Amino acid sequence: MEEYIEQLLQLQRLDVKLDRLREDLQRIPGEIAIHERDQEKRRLEHERVEEELREAERLRGECEDEKKRNEEKLVEYRKQLLDLKTNEEYRSMLKQIDYAEKRIDDLESEILELLYQEEENGELIEQARRKLEKSVSRCERRKEALQEEQAELEEEIAVLEEQRDEVAEAVRQRHLRKYSQLRDAGKGRAVVGLVRGACGGCMTNVPPQSAVEIKSGRTFTCPICGRFVVWTDDSSFAERE
Repeated sequence: MEEYIEQLLQLQRLDVKLDRLREDLQRIPGEIAIHERDQEKRRLEHERVEEELREAERLRGECEDEKKRNEEKLVEYRKQLLDLKTNEEYRSMLKQIDYAEKRIDDLESEILELLYQEEENGELIEQARRKLEKSVSRCERRKEALQEEQAELEEEIAVLEEQRDEVAEAVRQRHLRKYSQLRDAGKGRAVVGLVRGACGGCMTNVPPQSAVEIKSGRTFTCPICGRFVVWTDDSSFAERE
């Protein structure tokens, strides 16, 4: 195998590792965001149930105040009933008394219903609180683990980038430029093996004579994809029979 191909293969192996590590690194913020969104969802759910409880308590307070006012009116109406002179005044007062009594009954029913609602909301708040605490705990643990993984990946990437720079410095510029062009064009691997008599990148058949030359150590440039096609004992490149 030609020396520059060995250098490019070494460079490519480093780039493949770096690509994988960078993908893992890019995944981490998204995963952290997923846990943070779940935590925010639980927090909003907890706040919503708390707001519903406060609203029920407010409405019950209003109902109790109105009930008290109607009870006071009822006492006053009954006192006034004894002093009325005409039948018309008496009947009018009885209507007011009847209205106040019905309103008190309605308010008692509303108060009872609101009390049930408050009790139910209290249970829902407790459930929401437990879910929120669990989500916060899970989120913090996962974030801590992901941040540790991120630090390890960044350290590993820094080491490999340093190794890559050293290898790249030894490669002739024209070969390095060609290699970089293939990488930038999204070709993935710039150096591929002979696979069943074809280019291991685009699977274009290689002429038999060229295949023989590849097996003898010569480098073949695929006329279709432009990759370097080589023969190597590396299982990821060697021809598969």
